[in-house]
Amino acid sequence: DGCTSHTGTWGKTVIEYKTTKTSRLPIIDVAPLDVGAPD
Repeated sequence: DGCTSHTGTWGKTVIEYKTTKTSRLPIIDVAPLDVGAPD
């Protein structure tokens, strides 16, 4: 998870979700949380 580091460069987070229950896919609602500075 490169998004938790405050290095001044771009980072990324990869989320893998594995399931055998197809009713849980596709994921259509994601709520990211901003952990950055106030600016």
